[in-house]
Amino acid sequence: MNDLMYLLAGGVIFGVILILLKRKRLRQIPEISDQEFLRVYRTKFGTPEEIVLRERRYLGKVLGIPDQKLSPEQTLKGLSKHGGLIEFQVGMGDLDSDLIDLLDRAGVESKDFTPPPTVGELIA
Repeated sequence: MNDLMYLLAGGVIFGVILILLKRKRLRQIPEISDQEFLRVYRTKFGTPEEIVLRERRYLGKVLGIPDQKLSPEQTLKGLSKHGGLIEFQVGMGDLDSDLIDLLDRAGVESKDFTPPPTVGELIA
């Protein structure tokens, strides 16, 4: 029973370390308001505002990053350095699957699919 307690305590400590590491990394990303996000986004894309903000919130939720930390110019590769180690990778896998499903439904070949490089392009 003693070994089980050590294993459980080790798991809890590891979990706490991961949470603290994620918080530290997220503090390095500046926050961007919805209005600023839309201002930057409009210069490149023409998607309606309500859709853009909804997709920004969805993307933040899936990747485990607060949506206020997402900017249209950020690369997904760059964000991977700041998100949760496991949570971000799982989120990216989910996004890839969703995008491939959408391509298949639209009749577009998805064999060589690579996700868009930036948050703005992904939302577009």
